Amino acid sequence: MSTMFYLPAEHWSPRYDSTFFTAKVEAYNKCYASPCPVEPAHVGGNTHHPAVYYEVAIYCQHERWVCYRRYSNFHWMHMELLQSPPVVELPDASTHASPRAAGTGAREEDPIMMPPKTCPFFPLTDEFLEQRRDDLNSFMNDFLQRPGSTTHPAVVTFLKLHTNKV
Repeated sequence: MSTMFYLPAEHWSPRYDSTFFTAKVEAYNKCYASPCPVEPAHVGGNTHHPAVYYEVAIYCQHERWVCYRRYSNFHWMHMELLQSPPVVELPDASTHASPRAAGTGAREEDPIMMPPKTCPFFPLTDEFLEQRRDDLNSFMNDFLQRPGSTTHPAVVTFLKLHTNKV
C-alpha cells in the first residue's frame, strides 16, 4: 500500500489524487441494543451496549467511506499511538518544523490530547454528544496532521485505509 497524506477538511478537494484524503467525525448514533454498527474485532475497544457510535467519514478523490467508531475505539487508537509513536523519516527531524505548526502553533512534540472519558452514569445528552463529536474530530485532526501518523498500523486499521484505497 502506498502512503496516503491527510489534509484537513478545509484544505482538501476531490480533485486531489488518490494519495490524499481527509477524515471527519460527521455524526453520532445512540445504540441501545443490537443490531448496531459493528466493526471488525481488530479495532480495540468495548462492544457492549448501550453505546454511542460516531460516524467517521473518509474522503478520497470522489469516494467516501464510513467507519462507525465508539469512544473506546478512539481511546484504543490513542493508546496505540502513545505506545508506538509514528515513525518519521526525515534526514534530521530536529531541524524541520512540523507541517502543522504553521497553522496551529502546535509542534510535533506536543502531546496528542484525547477528550476525557465520562462516568458510566453520566447522562448522554445531545449537547454532550455533539461536544464530544467536535472534540473527537479535533483529536483526529490533530494526530492525522502529525508526520508519519497516516502509516501507523492503528491509524490505517481505524480508518480502513488498507481496504478502501481508491
